[in-house]
Amino acid sequence: MLYLRLAVTDPETLQTTSEGYIGGLSTAFQNALDKPLKTTVYFQLLTVDQLECWLLDPTDLIFMSYPKDGSQLGFIQAVKETQFGNILMKLLRLSVCIVQIMPAERKNPSNMEEKDSAGVSKDSSDKRAAGVRERAKDELKVGSKKDSSRVAEEKKKKTEDDKRKKEDKDGRKKEEDSGKAVEEEKRAQEEERKKREEELSHQEEAAALVKEKEEAHQLHQEAWERHQARKELRSKNQNASEHRPEEHFFSRLDSSLKKNTAFVKKLRTITEQQRDSLSHDFNGLNLSKYIAEAAASIVEAKLKISDVNCAVHLCSLFHQRYADFAQSLLQVWKKHFEARKEDKTPNITKLRTDLRFIAELTIIGIFTDKEGLSLIYEQLKNIINADRESHTHVSVVISFCRHCGDDIAGLVPRKVKCASDKFNLNFPPSEIISPEKQQPFQNLLKEYFTSLTKHLKRDHRELQNIERQNREPVTPKIEGYIGGLSTAFQNAVDKPLMPYLVKRILHTKGELSEDRHKQYEEFATSYQKLLANSQSLADLLDENMPELPQDKPMPEGIRAYL
Repeated sequence: MLYLRLAVTDPETLQTTSEGYIGGLSTAFQNALDKPLKTTVYFQLLTVDQLECWLLDPTDLIFMSYPKDGSQLGFIQAVKETQFGNILMKLLRLSVCIVQIMPAERKNPSNMEEKDSAGVSKDSSDKRAAGVRERAKDELKVGSKKDSSRVAEEKKKKTEDDKRKKEDKDGRKKEEDSGKAVEEEKRAQEEERKKREEELSHQEEAAALVKEKEEAHQLHQEAWERHQARKELRSKNQNASEHRPEEHFFSRLDSSLKKNTAFVKKLRTITEQQRDSLSHDFNGLNLSKYIAEAAASIVEAKLKISDVNCAVHLCSLFHQRYADFAQSLLQVWKKHFEARKEDKTPNITKLRTDLRFIAELTIIGIFTDKEGLSLIYEQLKNIINADRESHTHVSVVISFCRHCGDDIAGLVPRKVKCASDKFNLNFPPSEIISPEKQQPFQNLLKEYFTSLTKHLKRDHRELQNIERQNREPVTPKIEGYIGGLSTAFQNAVDKPLMPYLVKRILHTKGELSEDRHKQYEEFATSYQKLLANSQSLADLLDENMPELPQDKPMPEGIRAYL
């Protein structure tokens, strides 16, 4: 009988971990057989002739060879319906298994009969073993060829797989390189675009700075020219009594009624274009008997802002030649302002030119500071007090601040401050009127600006509400009529929202669409004008504009009721 020795070997250390025999497997070897499959199982057949054919029928043996390239020879044995078959199938699930089939030691026969029987059995066994060996060799050759073909196919398949993987890898790399190139091109284009934008922005900033500098220098030049002209003219008018002509001077002038009355009439239509002709006519006439009429014509003249300088020039000519002209002119102005108090709708253009006119007459010294400043303050106060709510006369105040605010109220516009600080320009000081006399005007103007900002914020909120209603049309969930509201509607309007809901329903139905559109356009135009005037006055007074909050969405509570 043969013993089948099995050895389980660790594939990493090549050390035998378990041994056993078919006849009696050790516990450790049985446990090794139960391990899950990890690698291929190899069987080593020492010699073919060591198989004792009397142990098993040759037809129950199946041999399978592996490539003879230095590795171990292996085979698979399957024994039909025997215990050995089950054991060998378990061996296929081992990590590394070396199978060694060895001949069992024979026992010596006790007598000759056993020897004879053994001899006969040996001969029969040798024949069968030879047949088995031949079949095994043939099957090994066939299996070897099949294995070689399979290995070649596997090698070819592996080569094709490697080639395909390489091609895929190269394709992916090419796509990645192409994508990177596209990204690099886009990045370069984006950088170029940003660079061009930055260059354009720098050019625009440089051009804006040049323009701002030119405007600042022009503003600086005009301020000094105006300051010098006023200062010189003020000095002449204040010292006019020392340089007025004698009586014999007037005897050489034309005193005819026709020419003098014609000239007085011309004073009612003074324009800047007539400056030279009017000055020429004045120099040749003796108007001593027409001073009051001339003063009245000048006050009643319908001047534009651009014509005020010409009127001031003619007044200076009158004052420097006729000593009683200033008082006559002052009295006419007082009567004119007294009559205006009864006018409920004064002409804004006339208010604007008159206020600047008397301010210029005070600055250049035709009126004394006491007389002129009192008259100016009184008129400015009347205009502001009557305009604290509607602010329809804001253009009058702006004009006064722009043309006379520096000398009368000591105003330094923010634009002037910025130009002075940014370009290191020295603007003329306000030295014609003392600071103590300027302070009341400053206080009055700042109070007016405060009321103006309140008006602006109020209109801003109202405009936001109108825009919100136009922008977010909604359909009411509950409808009813004022005369007989449904119970659900009454319950809804029990909230403090009834005015809003009723108005909203009417708007949604379109009954007020045309009126709302017209109202919005008018209100928006009025608001924009008020905003522009507020910004102008803020700059002239060097004050900050109020914050105008952005529109907020409709409260969810109101939306729930609609």
